[in-house]
Amino acid sequence: TEIYTLSLHDALPILHFGELGYSREARSSYQDFLAARRAGVLPPDVRFQVSLPTPYAVINSFCVQPDAQQILPAYEQAMLGEVARIAAAIPHEDLALQWDVCIEMVQWDGRWQGAPQFPGMEQVFAVMFRRLSAAVPEDIELGFHLCYGDLDAAHFIDPADAAKMTELANLIVQNAGRPVGYVHMPVPAHRTDDAYYQPLAALRLPPGTELYLGLVHVSDGVEGTRHRMSMAGKYVRDFGIASECGISRGRHPSLAKEFMRVYAGAAEAGPAKAPHT
Repeated sequence: TEIYTLSLHDALPILHFGELGYSREARSSYQDFLAARRAGVLPPDVRFQVSLPTPYAVINSFCVQPDAQQILPAYEQAMLGEVARIAAAIPHEDLALQWDVCIEMVQWDGRWQGAPQFPGMEQVFAVMFRRLSAAVPEDIELGFHLCYGDLDAAHFIDPADAAKMTELANLIVQNAGRPVGYVHMPVPAHRTDDAYYQPLAALRLPPGTELYLGLVHVSDGVEGTRHRMSMAGKYVRDFGIASECGISRGRHPSLAKEFMRVYAGAAEAGPAKAPHT
């Protein structure tokens, strides 16, 4: 399988990536999705979600500067080709596509030494997120997962509070140039204090864009999840619940099932009431 080719023309390197494999895996997984839906395991209106890392996050994780700046355009073109192939293979009414925003998130946060901030970062990110959004047909649900990393089920750094995620979410939806279906933000299990959630009051999501808070944790189950829901409800009115950064990567299947049990228990109890202060 071709990964890349490199040629020289007038002493300038021209880099080309072949297929990256995401569309191939998505097509295969979609067949399992269809089988589960036909069997009644999944309801008829549920969408098949494909999550893709942003090209920026991949290249800036594995390539050093200044080479990364030269490699990124070619890799982005290849990744957008994957999006086009996914969109061509899967009916749009069945599909949700999520961009996983990790390196950009911790770089915007500014506290992780592995991704320092740089001058003009806001404008670079604004233009980049517009390109990534434009690559997804408007009749496909588009979402963004703001990620602080997940290495052995732990963040690269924990968010100090929701402020930086709120800022980046506002930047994304303001520059997407098309409807954004949802934004997801993680919530560490131990954060049950007002200081974490208060910045959510500055969130400016347009009508039709949903907020999902990753506050479902197995460590303290339904009770802890409901408590985090009630704290968030003091500062943001409508939101859905999710796990912090996926439910199965690097974990045992039994833990994934326990996540689903907590999801169901927390959702079944309905919206949590904000505690009185």
